[in-house]
Amino acid sequence: MSQATAVGDFDGWIARIEEDGTVSWQRTIGTPEWDWFHSMCVEDGGLHLAGVTYQYGEADAWLVKVDLQGDEIWQSVVGTPGDDEAHAVLVAPNGDLAVVGTAAVGDDSDAFVARFHADGQLEWHVLIGTDSLDAGFGACSTQDGGVALVGYTHGFRPHSQLMIAKVSVDGEEEWLQHWGEGGDFLGHAISERLDNGFALAGVTSAFGAGGKDFFLLKADSDERYDFGATFGGGGDDAAHDIDLTVDNGFIMVGSAQSFGPGPRSVFVVRTDSDADTESDVVTEFFDPVGEQVNPTYVGVSVFPNPTRAGERLTIRSSRVALFEYSLADMSGRILTHVDAPLPMMLRFQFLRECKECTSCLLSLRMVHG
Repeated sequence: MSQATAVGDFDGWIARIEEDGTVSWQRTIGTPEWDWFHSMCVEDGGLHLAGVTYQYGEADAWLVKVDLQGDEIWQSVVGTPGDDEAHAVLVAPNGDLAVVGTAAVGDDSDAFVARFHADGQLEWHVLIGTDSLDAGFGACSTQDGGVALVGYTHGFRPHSQLMIAKVSVDGEEEWLQHWGEGGDFLGHAISERLDNGFALAGVTSAFGAGGKDFFLLKADSDERYDFGATFGGGGDDAAHDIDLTVDNGFIMVGSAQSFGPGPRSVFVVRTDSDADTESDVVTEFFDPVGEQVNPTYVGVSVFPNPTRAGERLTIRSSRVALFEYSLADMSGRILTHVDAPLPMMLRFQFLRECKECTSCLLSLRMVHG
């Protein structure tokens, strides 16, 4: 996002990327205040984006529709007197829109579900939760036209538990269920299975390989716990989305500190219907993108990038050249800036330069060769 083209301090940003990786278009959408998007869903007539806007002082859940070229069609907001934030948006079978998020209620919070007509007019808005801290993060449409949501609740235990609830097509809460003992549980995504049961994905610190782990939970059509499974390593790993496979299995995607080339990597897990994977071995790969600064020069690859302080970083070039390179931390602060010859392959460790940060980015620019 370019500040020169932005409406306010922070704005929602959307871009269309073609199959070859080129940017077809990009748009910033917002108000003079802070605005950002958390979720998007696509239909034939355009894109629906949900997030938060501070246009009216307190934070409000924000819903925007744009056409397939990214041009705005309408905006809507919904909220309570406190802070509200939308985390998921979906299109119902009848064309209505459902938005799920978190709303401040006094000193506590609740999950909420709001239903909009296709033209952006609010149909109903309902709070879901206990008299403690509750939040909604993921949602799916159900076969009867309702909405199932997932998040967390502090209403039953001192720690957070995974919360799942069902709201009817008319906005009535049908049931609320919670799971989790021995540590924190949080739900990020939910899908309805063909048998009307549910598959939930999130994170738990209660058990697993260490730190936080992917958590997959399967519930039956009566919202009863069927089974749960964890996936991860010694670091913090969290599942953010889930879908069903054609063989009735599950596929989850999220972030991992336990595996991959940098401080945090994309982590994908595919299981069968019993949550078993084909192998316990995690396959790691990294596809460095060569940087060709001038068409007359060769490209350069840098990996892993970003990298943790004290770890090796490798720079590859197909020939010796003079580069100007800078080392920056994740906030953009320049730590080192050097003009130096670069051999065909160079490996070195960041030690003294990075002792004040947890991860670094190395950016290179060829000046001549």
